[in-house]
Amino acid sequence: MYIKIEILRVLAVKDRKKIFHLDNFLNNFSVSNRKKKEMKILLVTYLNELKEFFEPTFSILNKNGNILETKELTLTLIQKAKIISFNEAIKTSPFNR
Repeated sequence: MYIKIEILRVLAVKDRKKIFHLDNFLNNFSVSNRKKKEMKILLVTYLNELKEFFEPTFSILNKNGNILETKELTLTLIQKAKIISFNEAIKTSPFNR
């Protein structure tokens, strides 16, 4: 539940660029590493389900400072992630004129 709420909070930002501070978010919980892994699996699942609303590339800033760009989030890719960022997709519709 907390993951869904955090995703909604990130998506509610008016800026097109959405930033999920994964490291900070997980540090709010005093849970085992196993539970944190389960939370990361849920995050990957939820973001991949919503990716039609994002531009096709996620940027991952790792704890060592490296930036990785990917079209598909996986648990392996976010294991050492500090921040996950992505851009909201701009879709044209008759209502956006």
